[in-house]
Amino acid sequence: MKALIYIVLFPLIFLCSCKKELDMSQIAFKEKLVVNLLAYDNDFLSVTVNRSLDIFDSTGKPSIENALVFVTDDKGVKTKLSFDLISQSYRSTWYPISGKNYTLEVSWGNLSSTYSFFTIPKLSTSGKAIWRDSTSRDSVGFLTGTISFIIKDNPNERNYYEIGLFRYDEFSSEQWLNLPIIPENPELVNNQILNKDGALVIDDGGFNGQNKLFKFTTPANSKGTAFKYLVVIKNLSEEYYRYFKSIDNYKQQQGPFSEPSAVFTNIKGGLGICAGASVIKDTIK
Repeated sequence: MKALIYIVLFPLIFLCSCKKELDMSQIAFKEKLVVNLLAYDNDFLSVTVNRSLDIFDSTGKPSIENALVFVTDDKGVKTKLSFDLISQSYRSTWYPISGKNYTLEVSWGNLSSTYSFFTIPKLSTSGKAIWRDSTSRDSVGFLTGTISFIIKDNPNERNYYEIGLFRYDEFSSEQWLNLPIIPENPELVNNQILNKDGALVIDDGGFNGQNKLFKFTTPANSKGTAFKYLVVIKNLSEEYYRYFKSIDNYKQQQGPFSEPSAVFTNIKGGLGICAGASVIKDTIK
């Protein structure tokens, strides 16, 4: 019995002996600009600018409204973005173009100026998305349907995709509602990376250069109910993918001995993310 007691107590003694309080006063905090831009080829640019917080700041800081924010395209055309009070961001009056490269520069006050680069990768699909009713049954026996579509993957570059599915609620909210991502492709069933909106984020490591067929389970179409589905496919830049992957890694951290995981940033001179994506939306009526 004594041996058993020693075995149980040893880990507790070990854990207690490893506890050591950090002297937070010795950590030097240097304030930096925090710049975030996720750019799409079907929308105006929207850049948020803030200041970094030290570890003792629990109140946060408002958006910076008087920063200088410039975007320059690969032909050297430079435009200044204006601050929008409603969105609390700096917005363009034009859409970025797929395949072009851009530079983002931000400066404010005495803080170090920042710069970063982004591009909008090209995206192509083969034909329209298709929905078929009553293709299978779920675990409790209810009929289900299937949405399918093909992505034509570029064999000459590494590609990253985000796939979101929606259905239109015409009876109550009259808006697009997220559908749970239920892949029928075996290779997508496990180890899924989902963003905060529930969209699936993947790379083309298993289908580089192929016309890849994707299938996802949906509810079946009840009689008298006209379900409308929306498929949103994004081709993400590498920076965009690494940003979401780092967030997923951060969320997966467990236990006091897990290796710390930093969120990806590519803002030179500051913090944040600057990345682009092309978007295809396909409505199924």
